[in-house]
Amino acid sequence: MKDTFTLLLLLLLLLFSVFTQAQTIETDTLHFTGTQKYLGKPNKAILEFRFATDNPSLQIKKPLIVVEGFDSGLLGIENEFGENDLSHFITEIMFDTGSLGNEINTYDIIYINFKEGRDYMQRNAYLVEDIIKWVNTVKEGTAPNVVLGQSMGGLIARYALADMEKKKINTGLSTWDHQTSLYISHDAPHLGANIPIAIQYLARHLADQFISTPIGDMNINVTGNGGAVSIEDMEDVLNSPGTKQLLGIRPTNSIFPT
Repeated sequence: MKDTFTLLLLLLLLLFSVFTQAQTIETDTLHFTGTQKYLGKPNKAILEFRFATDNPSLQIKKPLIVVEGFDSGLLGIENEFGENDLSHFITEIMFDTGSLGNEINTYDIIYINFKEGRDYMQRNAYLVEDIIKWVNTVKEGTAPNVVLGQSMGGLIARYALADMEKKKINTGLSTWDHQTSLYISHDAPHLGANIPIAIQYLARHLADQFISTPIGDMNINVTGNGGAVSIEDMEDVLNSPGTKQLLGIRPTNSIFPT
């Protein structure tokens, strides 16, 4: 799983990673602030839009809402969107040799870049709910939504859709109708990221040793592009709410509403 792989890289404190540059995609953007709060605080996102090739009006008509996966905030420090963005999403799709590339061009894509990609899943799920409600108010026509969640985004999208259905039942308000005909879970770790507990302890021990001893903290160029992060930054990732939730989800301790 992509999230498991990303976390494993961070947990092992790899000192070097190589990333290929994604092709440039022409997009529009919108800074979006959620209205719902979790533990007293909402989250924000930058929405990227790419409209269908047969939609010159640049108005949302056939929405494909893409929820990004785990974003550590370390590997994409030169990019305001973080490690994942719409350009990378489109580039990966173009590797498909089937009809997916042509099919994706028939949708108006709304790509969600969380400002805090490793925040509480519930907080980001509430933000996704707000974005879905907003899409439903601005889109033209009656085409249903397609919601696609990648990696941890699959969990967040699943939570958001389930929570909206629960709120619609409890309140009777049609504003909670997510108008979604298809939910796609792409490589999402619904039972949690599988990283052996010994490796997790080893990573935390190494980070603590560097920071709390005379060796001190140090900056590491993990991206290969001149953007340095510190071991303390990596330790912050290990201790972030999203990381802990991703590593701790079990069927008997689910974050999902029932």
